[in-house]
Amino acid sequence: MSKKILWMVVSCLMALSLVMAACAPAATPATPATPATPATPATPATPATPAPPVSQPPQKEAAAPGKPSPKYGGTLNVFRASDPTAGWDPTKAQAIRVAHMMYTSNELMGGDWKKGPQGTGQTSWELGFIGDSTLEGPELADSWELPDSKTIIYHIHKGARFQNKPPANGREVTAQDVVWNMEMQFNYPTAWQASQYPSAKNAEVTGQVLPGGDPRRPTSFKALDKYTVEVKVPADSQGIMFLEIGDNAYTNPPEVWVGPNAPGMQKWQNVIGSGAFVLTNYVPGSVIQYSRNPDYFEEDPLYPGNKWPYINGVKELIIPDLSTRQAAFRTGKLDKLDGQTPEDGKQLLKQQPKLQYVQRSSTSPLILSGRQDKPNLPFKDIRVRQALNMAVDKEVYLKSYLQGEGALLGYPYPKNKAWEKYYTPLEEMPKTPQLPGSIATVPELFKYDPDRAKQLLKEAGYPNGFKAKVQVQNVQANVDQLSIIKDYLGKIGVDLTIVPMEPGAWSPMDAGRAHEEMIYGGATGVWAPHEQLPTKASSYSNKGMFNDPYYDKVGMVIAGDIVKNPDNFIKTLKAEGVYELESAWGLWMPIGFTYGLWWPWVENYYGINWTGWANTVDWYKGIWLNTELKKSMGY
Repeated sequence: MSKKILWMVVSCLMALSLVMAACAPAATPATPATPATPATPATPATPATPAPPVSQPPQKEAAAPGKPSPKYGGTLNVFRASDPTAGWDPTKAQAIRVAHMMYTSNELMGGDWKKGPQGTGQTSWELGFIGDSTLEGPELADSWELPDSKTIIYHIHKGARFQNKPPANGREVTAQDVVWNMEMQFNYPTAWQASQYPSAKNAEVTGQVLPGGDPRRPTSFKALDKYTVEVKVPADSQGIMFLEIGDNAYTNPPEVWVGPNAPGMQKWQNVIGSGAFVLTNYVPGSVIQYSRNPDYFEEDPLYPGNKWPYINGVKELIIPDLSTRQAAFRTGKLDKLDGQTPEDGKQLLKQQPKLQYVQRSSTSPLILSGRQDKPNLPFKDIRVRQALNMAVDKEVYLKSYLQGEGALLGYPYPKNKAWEKYYTPLEEMPKTPQLPGSIATVPELFKYDPDRAKQLLKEAGYPNGFKAKVQVQNVQANVDQLSIIKDYLGKIGVDLTIVPMEPGAWSPMDAGRAHEEMIYGGATGVWAPHEQLPTKASSYSNKGMFNDPYYDKVGMVIAGDIVKNPDNFIKTLKAEGVYELESAWGLWMPIGFTYGLWWPWVENYYGINWTGWANTVDWYKGIWLNTELKKSMGY
């Protein structure tokens, strides 16, 4: 089997094409509704006329001794694996899936830049705020209030402007613009929030019911004046709605869609927002190009007076092939490359010793789980699920298959700095079983004990084991790893039949949770524990198909305390992690490391890759390029 192929798959499974990076100092390893309308195929673009030289704002603050000196200029070259798949229009898909939104538009809030590795180091910005609302900071909104349990008020930044192109032509962003966008995103039939969060329509009026039986509850948006937005929400969802509205929804000029001559946003040429970068060119299969917005309103909070962004622009080179990406990076055509296997990462460092890098645990584990909702299947019994975990020698797998490049415990929270507030080491787990019907503690689930596994199966009514069908995506690495698990489980009488599926059949089956018995696939939502994606009964990511009231109680704490009592929220999520592991809804395998690498001319970076809730490129505005160093290195 090929571990290199396995790691290619692990890298591809990362959510939103995100890849892991870290926040250690340079060159030092870190411690670890209706379906969306298909996008209209883009018309091949005519190469854009070269833009005139960008004038650089003056640097207002000299760097203190030992403090990096900001630099303006240069273009950041990164890759994307494919052309945009969700189109250009945020009314047709979840905004964060629309290729340009994080470049061209603003959320009300974002990750507080002062608290990342560039500032106090309170977070590594590995995968965003990970539910910790204390890490949120201002963006399009300067401040906010929660005056009572049903009200949220956002104060819009005065002087923020839409980009200077039709139809907005540089006009100021107002509270009414925000209201229009929120109403659209939370009510428009094809917009993502409309199917996931409380609607502005009331069940008493419409009689509508959300999937799962919950009546639609009223949420309303109102502009109190030119710069103040008032939101009314159900009291039991104020915290999560505050964050969803503030840091997972974008504002664009309504006139793009409103009016008889509204151009819409089906074409890339019509994309416009208030963000740090302007979309200037798209050549399908080749490149998406963004230029610095010269009128952008945000300043660097660590260097007051310095206007963001520092770089002149970003080129996203469309490179589907991994080896081609690596060659482009090795020759300086890409400035950074994330999500590399240990084998590939070390090889690149050997070839280019001056590269900077970080190493940390992957956050896209593959998990084997069985349906708990079918009474004829054995997985409803916790003893069966715990037996499956005890039957696999996880330490041998870590040492032999992963060659030590990984961690024994990697789910639901990896041993990375960003998750340290939630993470509980195995040695600190409870010493006695905590769950009803539980026989084993969490540490015992990571200890190889096939004899005890057989005994548990016997006690559960399966003295001779059982047969089970496992559906898996037909990728060689997935099938290889599952084959190792199959061999171990066979020794306790559990006979797995592996059913590989081609991507075209796998994707709808996986999304619809239509597997017959067992499924082997990627866990979703490690970056968003506050969304409870793998454990909510109605969530598409709940592959075990279980309905445990415990998670409903946790959800109530999340909704009420994520903003108002973050300490209790974090305490609750930490306890939930232990509960989830002991419940053994999945077979918990060791998780491997990934490498993130970048050239030394990318400064003020520290290996971050995600700020706030869902801002995978928003931080580009805060880094800079040392173009003189790049030139001196021959690139």
